[in-house]
Amino acid sequence: MPGKQRGEPHHTPAGNRSARDRERRRRLLDIASGFESSVEQFPCVIYVHAATAGDLPLALQECRDCAYALGWHVVGTIAWAGERCRSAERGNLDRAIDYFSKGRAKALLTVHPAMLPRSEDQYRAFVTAIEAHNGFVHFRKPATEARSAERSDGQW
Repeated sequence: MPGKQRGEPHHTPAGNRSARDRERRRRLLDIASGFESSVEQFPCVIYVHAATAGDLPLALQECRDCAYALGWHVVGTIAWAGERCRSAERGNLDRAIDYFSKGRAKALLTVHPAMLPRSEDQYRAFVTAIEAHNGFVHFRKPATEARSAERSDGQW
């Protein structure tokens, strides 16, 4: 049955909409249909470290795309660029754990394991702290993995 539209329909990709706009549209649809959704969005926090400020936007976009594809709601972003120094890394890891301890996030989303602490002991302690609050770490591996992004100790 032909519709009343003339020509090709113009679709706005949902990926171009902001999270606020998607939520507003979902609420309008629920109200119009008389259905109130009881499904909560799965909260996650994005954690990204990049060697240079130029690499940071691509890594962030990969994580945002992954969260969108999984249907997750991003409640926070921890992103920083530059050389790793213990104090900056420790502060950012503590900020990430804080999301889980306050019950605001259930998953930590990052591009690659190399973005987390490099030593096995620190990595295990970080993941254990997240798991203690019923959370988990999810890696979004890029389609083309660069050898430089892998851990240098050969365990990954």
